[in-house]
Parts: sequence; structure tokens; C-alpha cells
Amino acid sequence: VLLFRGHNFKPGDYARLLHRFGRPKVETRKQFNIHDFPVVSTVGNIEAEDGTPLAFFNRNGEAWHTDGTAACHTNAATFLYAVEAPKHGGDTMYCSTAHAYETLPEMLKQKLDGVRMLCSFHTHNDKIIARDPKSHAALTLEERAALPDVWHDIVQVHPVTGRKSLYMNRQPIGFEGIEDEEGNAILQQLYKHATQPHLVYRHRWTPGDLIVWDNLSSLHSATDIG
Repeated sequence: VLLFRGHNFKPGDYARLLHRFGRPKVETRKQFNIHDFPVVSTVGNIEAEDGTPLAFFNRNGEAWHTDGTAACHTNAATFLYAVEAPKHGGDTMYCSTAHAYETLPEMLKQKLDGVRMLCSFHTHNDKIIARDPKSHAALTLEERAALPDVWHDIVQVHPVTGRKSLYMNRQPIGFEGIEDEEGNAILQQLYKHATQPHLVYRHRWTPGDLIVWDNLSSLHSATDIG
């Protein structure tokens, strides 16, 4: 997790920064992408006067997760820049899934060897719309078809560092190498192990903050706005 303070990015500047690090992803919920710079998307609880959301806001975002676990290509990193920040709450918490793996009992490491989970973007996204229909526009049939279910190893080897880490999804729809009931129980155990309070960094946002984190070796979670 890298923190850079005191910036004043315009959308074009931010887009150019992203392109310096690789090929940025275009967010699936396209209504919140900046028109001239679609690799830049807005998140938050801001609304127009008529109540129309101006940014994507997941009202159930206070859960540990990794961005992109339901994508065919894993998201290497997330860049999150604060334009505005709430006076109270709205912090983001982070923890290392590489450290979490390295501190697992050896028997559990062996059990996870070769275990895969089947992840579905739609299982996650459809629940968001069901809870909050105005959160974002439903995907078209063509957009849904472009996001098939995908298998991921729960234990991943980082392509740069070579460290093993846990790669987890909160709502897998199946497992390979283990029964579903046991797989879900182990995932809950892994989340609890990784997110022990003494292993968590909690960031209090200030406008101008930019945080970049490695999705292949971390979890993060939003917190409630006070």
C-alpha cells in the first residue's frame, strides 16, 4: 500500500498517470466513468439535486475484499484518489494477504494447495442492485455475457515478488479440490486470520490523498460514514 499526499489531479492528469503503470481497466459500471477519460471512474455518495447518483456507491462496501476477483484478468493494482472526504468516517482499511499466507499453519497451507474457487461478477453485482436499485444501471445482456464466471487459485504466486499470498472472494459459487461447504468455512477462517486488528492499516482520508495498492497481495474494506 503506497500513500501519496497533497495532489490536485484533473481527470486528464489522472488518466495519464494510470497509463504510465500499464493498461488501465475501464470500469464495468460505465455510467460513472469520466466521458473523455473512461479509465477514470467516480465512487462516493454524491447525488444530483433530483437524487440521481453521480458516483458509484456500494452501501455494503464495509466488507473485506480484493478488487477484480470475478474478472477474467486479475486487477494488478487499484489507484484511489480523494477529491472530497467526509468529516467523520469513510476510512479505508488494508491488510496483507501475503503475510496472512505465510503465517498459516503448515497443514492448512497443504490443504489449500491446488484449491480453486469459481467467482461470479453477477452474483456480487446483482445483489447490489437488489439492495439499492438506484446504485447503478443494470448491465445489458451483452455486457453480462462479456463477464463469464472465472476460476482462481486461492493461493497465488505474485508475478513480481514471487511471494505466495491468499486470493479470496467473499461469494464464490463453487470450489475445485474441496467440497463447497468446507471451502466456504475455510474462506471465513482465512478472512478472520488475515484481518486481525493488529495486522490492519486504517487510512483516514484527506482531499488530495492518492493510495495505490497491490490487489494480488492485499485485502481492503470501506468503513461507515459517521
